[in-house]
Amino acid sequence: MGYSNRKRPMLASVLCIGVLIISGPTLLRALHVIPPLASFPAPTDHLPLRQVLKFVEPVLDLLGAIYLWQMRPFATILFAAEAIVIALSGLYLGFIDPGERMRTLRTVHHTTAIYLFIVAFEFALTIYVWHITTRPRSIPSESVLSN
Repeated sequence: MGYSNRKRPMLASVLCIGVLIISGPTLLRALHVIPPLASFPAPTDHLPLRQVLKFVEPVLDLLGAIYLWQMRPFATILFAAEAIVIALSGLYLGFIDPGERMRTLRTVHHTTAIYLFIVAFEFALTIYVWHITTRPRSIPSESVLSN
């Protein structure tokens, strides 16, 4: 039996399973395989950008989870790309309306805290994935494996 030089921590396994549970149905909804959730009204502003983001974010999440499951450092790049996409699209969608005017401070106030939390979580996740996938782990010695 071959052993990897990096052992997956429990939190990384939970993250992989959580991403699969959340992003899998999101991608299936974006591909119209399953019906959309009726409780959330679909926003009508910036529709082309929103359509692209509905597909890109879950794909980056699922690919990142696959590479994280395999403990490959490429997972860090995928999670970082998703964090940057979320940060930039959140700024654009949160502050500019379809008429290319800045939104009012009252409208921005309600979404700013949510965007900041999501972006902070995504960057913290990226740092965690970078830390666990690039740090060398010890390989079990042959004497321990033969017992």
